[in-house]
Amino acid sequence: HGHGSQVMTICYTPWIMYFLFKSLKNFKIIDYAFLSLLLGLQLQRGHIQIAYYTWMMIGLFVVINLIFSYRKKDNQDIFKFRKYFYLLFSLIGGICLSMNLYLPILNYSQYSIRGMNDGGAGILYSTQWSFSLKESLTIIYPTIVGFGGVFYQGIGSMPFTDYPNYFSVILFVFALIGLIKKYNYNVYGIFFIFVIIFSYSLSLGKNFISFYTIFYDYFPYFNKFRSPVFILILFNFSLSIFAAYGIDYVLNKCKTLNYNLFLYLISFFIGLLIFIYFFSQSFIPIGYSYKIEFIELLFNDLVQLILLLLILGLSVFFTSKYYKYYKFLYLIILILCIYDLNRINYEIINPKKHIPHKRVVQTKEYIQNYLNEDDAVKFITSDKNLFRIYDPIGQNRWSAFNQQNIIGYHPAKLSSYEKLKKTIESKKFDLWPLGILRLLNVKYLVFPHNPNYSLENDFFKLSKKNIANYYFGNHPQYDGKLIGIDILEFADSLPRLYYVDILSPIVDKNKIYDLISTHSFDPQKNSYIESTIINEDIFFNNDNQIITIEKWSPNEIHFKTKTTSEQFLVMSEIFFPYGWKLTSGNQEFEIFEVNNLVRGFFVPIGENNFIMQFSPSDVVWGQRLSVFSLLPIKKIF
Repeated sequence: HGHGSQVMTICYTPWIMYFLFKSLKNFKIIDYAFLSLLLGLQLQRGHIQIAYYTWMMIGLFVVINLIFSYRKKDNQDIFKFRKYFYLLFSLIGGICLSMNLYLPILNYSQYSIRGMNDGGAGILYSTQWSFSLKESLTIIYPTIVGFGGVFYQGIGSMPFTDYPNYFSVILFVFALIGLIKKYNYNVYGIFFIFVIIFSYSLSLGKNFISFYTIFYDYFPYFNKFRSPVFILILFNFSLSIFAAYGIDYVLNKCKTLNYNLFLYLISFFIGLLIFIYFFSQSFIPIGYSYKIEFIELLFNDLVQLILLLLILGLSVFFTSKYYKYYKFLYLIILILCIYDLNRINYEIINPKKHIPHKRVVQTKEYIQNYLNEDDAVKFITSDKNLFRIYDPIGQNRWSAFNQQNIIGYHPAKLSSYEKLKKTIESKKFDLWPLGILRLLNVKYLVFPHNPNYSLENDFFKLSKKNIANYYFGNHPQYDGKLIGIDILEFADSLPRLYYVDILSPIVDKNKIYDLISTHSFDPQKNSYIESTIINEDIFFNNDNQIITIEKWSPNEIHFKTKTTSEQFLVMSEIFFPYGWKLTSGNQEFEIFEVNNLVRGFFVPIGENNFIMQFSPSDVVWGQRLSVFSLLPIKKIF
């Protein structure tokens, strides 16, 4: 799960920075070994975007460290390249340790939507989830743009969100003190200030596009990431460092602390929060449906934030008067922070004051219903043939029962499929064109039951009417509940494997989507292949030609053919340019991209036993690199 791996990945960042600091300061081989191991383990957590941000921090610290050495005239340190040489080996070792995961991913990404549009995800697509100046207020006032969910829509600048990027007003006060009072900034202090500036600036994404474009255009692989707001993790991490400085300063200076200045600071924040409360009401758009609820949410949050600040102020005042109890201030700050952050976490997990898009924590019954076979699932799974379904609601639940929905969601689907979807959307089809349904081996179509309307016609035969089906999606009224659906069978459905009548060349691959996105297109009668393979139409006689499927799995397919003449066979499976091998006996056959989407190949005359197997070399080499990179680390330990 992407967001789960995000949390696990960021947990390694503080340890990585700690051993980076140690290795460049003390030069111990074991520190470099720990650094390499931690880098590899972080990459193994599977959230490359957060890991990439950690590497950006490493690069920034190396640059700042070199500049500091130069300014101190520490020429010995500047030219002591040995420690940077070892650092380079640590970085390479960390990468190699994760190659069992990332070598296949790097090769795949260039063919996915994360690699389309000149090698990246497309800057408009990448920056949809960008932070904004308005939402920056959520750092100290979490409900300022509606917290998340339904209240956020129309007020916030991102397409949607389920939580605010709240840091904690208590910790922000101490972070500000830490920034102000840390007079003698060393390399670490300057480094974290730059991290705060860079991470905040990058989080603005499309709202600071001139800055974001520098990284998007020139930093390798950066253009494959979306959601610039994720980098606020580094912002919060760095602010936490200064909050620790601030807490340390207040506690150490508590006996001589100028309480009036601290009182002014608390008063300033209370006044700022009150101003934000009134100012934020100007964010409410005309026709906003939740104005009363939103203002009530704002006010309740304001009261709690002011109370937290007042308790903090009184606690510091008491400690300054009775210094012998100063250690209790640690406990008070800890309790205040736990309460402050936990109330936000609790509202995300068990929302009471706002309306989420979807609940984070679900009941046991909800999970069981997701996995239980309802009447609709039982009907679909009773058909043992190979086929796909068309469910415009887009539920991925069908995959739990090994059923393939052609409109299911995947965050990094192949770009060829995404281009097909974009073409269909641009033509404003109410229902995907019949030609595509044929091409994609669609047999059943699933629609919410409508007693006043039916899609049944010459092509679609009603198989089940108003049959019970659990819905799982973003509609709060129906999520997790039984709804009635209609299941229609596509009368003109094609099998997973079929021979074509005519194979035609096409010069411009991009034009093929317009040719096949029609109701009249029939891939069995006429399919298209690149003109570099054939230069004229090839006609085939398909009378009495036989195909028998013997085994079908995601990575291995066995089938037999019996033909009286050479044929061209189309397989309704997405084409991927490497890793797949097709053999019959000792002979290997080339797999071609057909209709710019699926697989096809020439079948020789007679009987053939084919095996199509996915065995990419990058998986093998990735595993070897990971094992090899562990050897020097193991030797050091």
